[in-house]
Amino acid sequence: MAYAADPVTATVEVSQTKMTIGDQITFTLTVHHDPQVPLGRIDPTPQLVDSAGFEIIDQTVPANPEEIPQIWRFIITSFETGNRHIPPIPIPYQLDDGSTKILKTNSIDVLVSSVIAKGDSATEIRPIKPVIDMPVNYLPYLLGLLGLIIAGVAAFLLWKKYHKPKPAPEMPKWVKPQEPPHIWAIKELERIEALHLPERGEFKVYYTQVSECIRRYIELRFAVDALERTTWELAQDFQGIDLNETHKKEIIQFLEICDLIKFAKATPNLEDTRSAMETAKSIITATKPSNTEKESINATSSEAH
Repeated sequence: MAYAADPVTATVEVSQTKMTIGDQITFTLTVHHDPQVPLGRIDPTPQLVDSAGFEIIDQTVPANPEEIPQIWRFIITSFETGNRHIPPIPIPYQLDDGSTKILKTNSIDVLVSSVIAKGDSATEIRPIKPVIDMPVNYLPYLLGLLGLIIAGVAAFLLWKKYHKPKPAPEMPKWVKPQEPPHIWAIKELERIEALHLPERGEFKVYYTQVSECIRRYIELRFAVDALERTTWELAQDFQGIDLNETHKKEIIQFLEICDLIKFAKATPNLEDTRSAMETAKSIITATKPSNTEKESINATSSEAH
């Protein structure tokens, strides 16, 4: 069979012809051939390693022998300086008569240079010098820390001097009311409720004022010294009062709950405070004078006049 042109052509190239020690460059061999011409075994390794002295980092060879063109790629490097000569790569192929012919590629020279700058007195790569221990001066850090401490103490003293906590609302100065005790007590509870003390977190003040209102109501209603008595003492005084036992028990239990919160032995929530206000109003409503008592009081008042 006659071929219109050379049945096989081959070229070699490198990504760069100048490099420094340790650099990586790419060597590429490309072979074009007539599909009817079978190629022999092609291996550039001896020329790259044995002849030129390169080290192969990675390589890619043709996976399909029928693929055209056939391409070999090698990632190579060198750790010795000087000119590296890559000789021609032999490309064997078979003719129609069964004979073998060898095509040779062009050769390539690659110059490998040292990483040491030209004119440097160093002749070889030297080991890394050890780390130098530098003395640490802690004085600036200690002075800075001392300054922060002094500034913090000064700020705290200034805050303590000029920061005055907002005084808690106080109950109005006590003046014995002219109106009936139960009417005065309900109005007083409504006044306390309007202060919204629980919403501001002032639970102790809230329970103190509600408790004092109930105690003054008891004094006015039953002529018992409830304000100066402990809850336990008041329970003893209740023995001589003409009052339903259920109501007596309810009053004492309510005052005991107020005492727990006043003396920080219990922490209520907003729902507890609303329930306490309802209980206080319920106590007053349940123990206010009946119609018969009102008539008796009015009659006594008329006789006195």
